[in-house]
Amino acid sequence: MASAFLVNMERVRAIREICRSDAALEQSFQKVRKDARKLSNPVSVDLTSRCNLFCEGCYYYEGDAQEMTDEEDISRWRAFFAAEAKENVQFVYVGGAEAALFPDRIRAAADKIPNGIIAANGTVKIAKDIPFRIAVSVWGNPEDTAKLRGGGTFWKALRNYANDPRAHFVYTINSQNMGQIREVARIMKGEGAQMTFNMYSPTES
Repeated sequence: MASAFLVNMERVRAIREICRSDAALEQSFQKVRKDARKLSNPVSVDLTSRCNLFCEGCYYYEGDAQEMTDEEDISRWRAFFAAEAKENVQFVYVGGAEAALFPDRIRAAADKIPNGIIAANGTVKIAKDIPFRIAVSVWGNPEDTAKLRGGGTFWKALRNYANDPRAHFVYTINSQNMGQIREVARIMKGEGAQMTFNMYSPTES
């Protein structure tokens, strides 16, 4: 254990030495260190079991999370996030089924926890004064999105979030949509939207 710790410390020292020799690298390194502090002591919270879509292959409805009973009392949500803040939680992952359907619950989190990210399907606007990042899920090109999620959802998400600096569109790569990446990337670039990627792990169905 001590040996692994020493090896890690040596690596940190080596990285610091490399960064000190290059002003641009040093600036980037310090920014990463500063940003990393925002992620300290995170918590992940599903705000609701409700959604306005029923997408093919959705993780949420594949498992048993949707069996939970929603907490409707906003005062209990406020108390919950206040308690998390007292435990020095600095970052919250906000999900649901579709958390954006409950802006009062999102606000309860944002009022107490300084940093966070909201997982969203993009069809519901989140108030501009909520400071959290927004991860808008993308499952393919407009045609495939219509089949998997419902007609119009691709373009509605872009209308809502393409120019929102908080938002980035998360393209979930799977065996059926790999060939659409360039097409979707061109659309996103044309709309001025930020795009990133993750990998899809198939559900049982």
